Amino acid sequence: MRKLFLFLGAALAMNALAGINANRAVSVPYNMYVEPYSHSCIVTWEDDDNSAWNLRYRLYSEEPEEPVLLHSLSGSAYTGNYADITLPAPWSGVNVRGGNNAIYIKNNYNNVAQGYIKYTIPEGYNNATFTLMVTSQNSASDGVGDVTVSTPQTAAVSHNFSKNETFYWVVTASSGEQITMISNDASYSPNMTLIAVYSGDASPSKNRANEWTNVNNLDKMEYTIEDLEPETDYEVQVQAIGSNGTLSDWCRADVFTTLAEGDDPIIPSVHILGEVDDQVWSPYAGTKMEYDPDTETYTATVHIEEGATFGFTTEIDDNEDMGGWDYIWPFRFGPESDGIFMLYDQYLGQHLTLSYDNFSDIQVTSTGTYEITVSLEQHYIIVGKLPDPVIPDVYVLGQINDQNWAPNAGTKMEYDEVRQIYTGTYTLEVNETFGFTTELAENNDQGGWDYIEPFRFGPESNGDFFLYDEFLGQPLTLTFDNYGAIKVLSAGQYKVTVNLETNAVVVEKVIPAGLRGDVNDDKVVDITDATMLINYLLSSDPTGINMVNANCDLQGGVDISDATTLINFLLNSEWPD
Repeated sequence: MRKLFLFLGAALAMNALAGINANRAVSVPYNMYVEPYSHSCIVTWEDDDNSAWNLRYRLYSEEPEEPVLLHSLSGSAYTGNYADITLPAPWSGVNVRGGNNAIYIKNNYNNVAQGYIKYTIPEGYNNATFTLMVTSQNSASDGVGDVTVSTPQTAAVSHNFSKNETFYWVVTASSGEQITMISNDASYSPNMTLIAVYSGDASPSKNRANEWTNVNNLDKMEYTIEDLEPETDYEVQVQAIGSNGTLSDWCRADVFTTLAEGDDPIIPSVHILGEVDDQVWSPYAGTKMEYDPDTETYTATVHIEEGATFGFTTEIDDNEDMGGWDYIWPFRFGPESDGIFMLYDQYLGQHLTLSYDNFSDIQVTSTGTYEITVSLEQHYIIVGKLPDPVIPDVYVLGQINDQNWAPNAGTKMEYDEVRQIYTGTYTLEVNETFGFTTELAENNDQGGWDYIEPFRFGPESNGDFFLYDEFLGQPLTLTFDNYGAIKVLSAGQYKVTVNLETNAVVVEKVIPAGLRGDVNDDKVVDITDATMLINYLLSSDPTGINMVNANCDLQGGVDISDATTLINFLLNSEWPD
């Protein structure tokens, strides 16, 4: 019972902790920086806690003031029969009638004077924006007609109303000036249920805030925004995505201005000249270095032999016709050709011996792989020798060549430096197993299997490893267990290849020598084998055919090329390579 209580208590504590973590606020990204160009920008930020982010950007404009209703006329104030009405200040009008929950204008109708409604702009406005809004009555006969609106600063604009329609005029006016409404000559305006004046632009077509463009689920703290307009203001924000999908607040918006067309900084190319990566000195050959805009440096990793020399240039001669060395000479530089340039040597924190001549050629005194860094802004060159790669040993464990499973026994595989693979050929009986390790226990006192377990691997013990089976193009039947041990289902010799770079194990069964061309499997290669192979090609009947031995050209499958190869062998007593 006590164990049950402990278990329940632990479960409740874990649930509580999970709830706390689920409700924990996601931290907001910080130190956002924008590097603008004419048509793009690079956005970077920092975040110590999260690994995914959303970004958004838009055209920047100062938020316009919200429109404010100044005054309105409502048709609902006039409920009786139609009659001439006097409008309250700051409204005024001539030949304006009200009734039936509406207001309308008579214009030179039945020999009366021109009708109009005017609104006088109150004090405190100078060349300001106003909106006149009108809604027509929901009547097919009385809710239709024309209204024309103007101010001393805005030309007249007419609109023909349908029933129950709202229309907006955006005009400019100053204090004391009037917004004037009239109807067409000798006609009525539509019955209007509402007339209102706003300060500012209250029309629905007004885009009060530019739309955000969203970029979601970024997996690194840098993003390049493309297709921007030159000399334009934009704003950008970033938010973090927590491990449980919870979003942080958006970080403070960064407002930036793109550069003018043609003002983008020109970033020159930097090439390494000389004896690097088996390259020779040439004015039209060079290894281009990679530019890092964050550090404003150029880097390259190259192989250099002892005594080899190299230098730098910002221009490569496209061909010898451009002038060769004379052409690139103004663009060459090194630790001596430019008095501002300095040379830093690095080799795992120790001094690296270098020399250089009057042509600014740097010479290394030991063979190896070098990381070279150049800063044109701070005028330095860094030459750092990388440590030689550690090539681990690989051993085959298990029942190979009469070897038994033991943590301190294993057959070392041969390493091919050129192909960077490990190989070995081993004899196995039916159902015998084998695996791999990069470390052997010298004796059981080292810990035996516990000691080498971290170094063991196989097709299943490491999820990155794959098993490739090859047998002259035909499947090779293998099985393997949870320990990554491979089991062969037929006795024989097997060539095993391991590639630690591509995570591949290749198992190939070796064909016994002397059977090539023995089509009828009588242990002799003669004209009867050629006859049988040709009959098979004509009939497609494989009865009595050893298909493995019939693959005479060793290209996989059996076809006319194998018959030709076999006949040539019978004539010359020599197989092709």
